[in-house]
Order: sequence, then structure tokens, then C-alpha cells
Amino acid sequence: VVLDETLDRLGEWEVDEDIYEDAAMIVTELVANAVDHARSSSTLTIDLDDHGLRLAVRDTCLAGVPRLAPADPHAPRGRGLQMVDALSTNWGVTRHGDGKTVWAVLAT
Repeated sequence: VVLDETLDRLGEWEVDEDIYEDAAMIVTELVANAVDHARSSSTLTIDLDDHGLRLAVRDTCLAGVPRLAPADPHAPRGRGLQMVDALSTNWGVTRHGDGKTVWAVLAT
């Protein structure tokens, strides 16, 4: 549902269809990380402005800040943030008193 709503919003904003697949991959990864690692409630926000398309997931977990790890071709997991890094023009983490927001920006 979240992904469908995101893609619907991109259509409403008339975002270039080439961006849809990258946005879908990033949203999927950020939400999956919040579910797997934060294990708290989370909120997805998407914004479009002069800087690009910003995709962000805020959670209420104070522990652990996502970090880009070196690729391990033998590991069964752990490549998600590498995909986010490769697909986005910029990404990062903003800490809050009650959790964090992991965000990524796509050029439009």
C-alpha cells in the first residue's frame, strides 16, 4: 500500500517515469530497514522541491544509526543502503530526541 501510494503521488506530481523505479527501490529499502532494525512505528514522507524528490522514513528507535558498510558478496543481506547510495544523489540520517529519520534525495 505504501509503495502504491508513493507511486500515485509521483504520478500526480508528474515526476518523470524514469524516477519511479529508483524511488520504489529506495522506499522499499528504507521502510524494510525501519521494520527490520528499528522495530518501532515509522512514517514515510515524500516531498518534491527544487532540490529533487526527498524520500524519508522516520522511526522512534533511539538505538543504531544506519551506516554504509562495505559490500560482502557472500553475505545474504546488507546491500540495501548500498543501493540507496547508488540510486540517490544524497542520503543521510537525521537524529531526533525520539528517534531518527533516514532520507534520500533523487534528482528530478
